[in-house]
Amino acid sequence: MCASTSPGSGEPHDLLLDIIDTLDARGLDPRSFQLHDFVDVDALERLIASSEGDVEVRFTVEGFDLAVTSNGVRVLDED
Repeated sequence: MCASTSPGSGEPHDLLLDIIDTLDARGLDPRSFQLHDFVDVDALERLIASSEGDVEVRFTVEGFDLAVTSNGVRVLDED
């Protein structure tokens, strides 16, 4: 696990910004992709917010494997 962001404050679009910031920190220009082509951020926010246990959702954006939990977004390293 490598880059991570701080947990969102629960405000709308925090998760969207966390994902974009995490990818930007790894060198992926936010203007080079449309996040909605890879994940439904609204549905992801609802899933994470409504979970009563530990939920981790993984998906790939432009070759970067991401994991999203209630604690934030992180890039998964290739082992």
